[in-house]
Amino acid sequence: MDRGRAYDGRGLFGTAIMFALTASAVSCGGNDNGSTGTGGVGTGATGNGASTSSSATGSGTGAAGGGAATGGGGATTGGGGDGATGGAAVCGLCEAGSLCDSVLGCVHCLKDADCPDQTKSICVLGACQECGASSDCAVNHVCSPIDHVCALPCTGNDDCANGSAPLCDTQNGVCVECIAKAQCPSNPICSPQIGQCVDCMTSADCGAATPACDVAAGSCVECLTNASCDADFVCVQKACAKSCKSNTDCGGAQPPVCDTGDEICVQCLVDNDCTSANQPACGPTKTCVECNVKADCADPSKPACADWHQCVGCVVDADCKDPATPTCGPGNQCVE
Repeated sequence: MDRGRAYDGRGLFGTAIMFALTASAVSCGGNDNGSTGTGGVGTGATGNGASTSSSATGSGTGAAGGGAATGGGGATTGGGGDGATGGAAVCGLCEAGSLCDSVLGCVHCLKDADCPDQTKSICVLGACQECGASSDCAVNHVCSPIDHVCALPCTGNDDCANGSAPLCDTQNGVCVECIAKAQCPSNPICSPQIGQCVDCMTSADCGAATPACDVAAGSCVECLTNASCDADFVCVQKACAKSCKSNTDCGGAQPPVCDTGDEICVQCLVDNDCTSANQPACGPTKTCVECNVKADCADPSKPACADWHQCVGCVVDADCKDPATPTCGPGNQCVE
């Protein structure tokens, strides 16, 4: 199945408004040496026995580098490789400061040493957390598999005030969303790893259209690394994007403009690339948006540009010029 996403004129990733991506193939590139990763949570709802898994030595070329983790899903760095045509690294394009795990994709940490904040010094599934297992907590405290914080153990459902985790797993003393699959009406799996109802625990649970399992979120996505994308595509924020060298490599079913810095097809680089009167400005995610600044908002009833790049009635009180409605209220509308 072609896992390169078709361009529909609404931006590279449909209508989703993403945080600005400052990408670098170097910052997200795998090296040729696997590193020991910490943070694959172990068995049971608490994740007792967080595993430290050693990766194999990565090597070779291609979209998927070597060095996949064994054991508890600890983070690793993948083997080198040019990846898709654009020359992106194993993980495609990651946000600035991110690291590349050959299985988990773009992550904030590969091992505990990557977590400088002492209040969140444990690397769990690529994110710095307070704990990954109850052994990381003080005596008589347990580690929540959902938010990875230490707390006193629960003894019954009455101890679980969090609406997203209303059940007490009395065996492990932690509050969870589910203990058995029957408690998951909208999802097919109850994951003891994160204590929640999920769509997947491994990629084997996912379908062809979204073949990669984002284990930390429990959801199937189009990609976490370039290995899930077709040839000439790279993984960008969990979706496959067409790689390119020039504008001639783009267009058709794909966005029309080649970002030669990141070597992927995007909707725009400058405002002139945006031909729709409704979305005349090129936003920070290289998609056409309604506005970046107030000057982009021509409608006098919507003179302010919100953070989500849409013209609205007001963002702050100063945007409200009518003395009868001087306050910026709910829904970004000026009110009395």
